[in-house]
Amino acid sequence: MVDTNLIDSSRDYRVSRYFNLVRVVERFYSDGAISDQELSSMKEMRSETLINYQVAADMLHKMDKKAPEYNKLKELVDYLRKCWVLMDYATDKGAVVNREQTLEPQKPLLNLNQKEKETLTLDVDAAAMALVAGLKTPEQRREANAENIARAVELMPREVKERTAQEIVQALQAMKQQDLIAARRRLLDIERSRVA
Repeated sequence: MVDTNLIDSSRDYRVSRYFNLVRVVERFYSDGAISDQELSSMKEMRSETLINYQVAADMLHKMDKKAPEYNKLKELVDYLRKCWVLMDYATDKGAVVNREQTLEPQKPLLNLNQKEKETLTLDVDAAAMALVAGLKTPEQRREANAENIARAVELMPREVKERTAQEIVQALQAMKQQDLIAARRRLLDIERSRVA
């Protein structure tokens, strides 16, 4: 499940770092159990990644698509969504593992008259299929969810919104700086190749 498509500058800013989150989740699951404290930490991390994603997505929805920062912000929003999806999945699974730990181990029931599982057949019309097909990519789902994201951001405390927006701006600046460094390196390489 680990996606290696990582923004290179992710170590330069404090917005949820995907591989750091992966390591934390792996550490939580390393003993095969999830304690109440670990579950609480995961819920807190999930909440933080959701706030980061929602504020960045709201900024993206309000930004002019012709703005020079638009593509970088879009890249950052996609990245933050990956962070949130990771923490959402890990937290949901952690809640199940935590709950199962507290239940007494039960003996498996042996059922000699097991039936073959029945399949569910759905009659889906063309409009429903078009709707589902239109929401296949994360970008399409984000666009369709723009109103809910804007409402969630409006309900956030002002301090949280401002702090998160500042972190996102810093992230964009770090990404821009990294692009400049990469461009300078390419120019130097071209210059060196001409001299050689």
